[in-house]
Amino acid sequence: MPAGLTWPDAVNGAFEFWGGIAIWRNATQLYRDKTFKGVRLDSTVFFTAWGFWNVWYYPHLDQTLSFLAGLFIVSGNVAWLSLMFYYRRHPGGGPRTATAASMLDRCTWPDCRICKTPCDSIKG
Repeated sequence: MPAGLTWPDAVNGAFEFWGGIAIWRNATQLYRDKTFKGVRLDSTVFFTAWGFWNVWYYPHLDQTLSFLAGLFIVSGNVAWLSLMFYYRRHPGGGPRTATAASMLDRCTWPDCRICKTPCDSIKG
């Protein structure tokens, strides 16, 4: 083992690191799906709070790998919670971007800057 690295730190850091990968994959999937089901808020809040505790606690134990992996896992939990709160308030991702048809309805320019053609010829 390198100087200053202990087996308990290496093992715990590995568990934290792989847990962080799993949580970031969950956050990425939530971003893609823009909805969530079957997940309780209280358990994720609890593990996020525990993650913040670990980030404060590991340096006191001189566990550098656990600390770094703990940052990874708690940041994933914070990202997941942020997305969950957002999609709970804005199901499906909130307001959609404008479609081409809705932009043409609002188009008032003589020569449309969106499609580079005269608006009157498109609107008919």
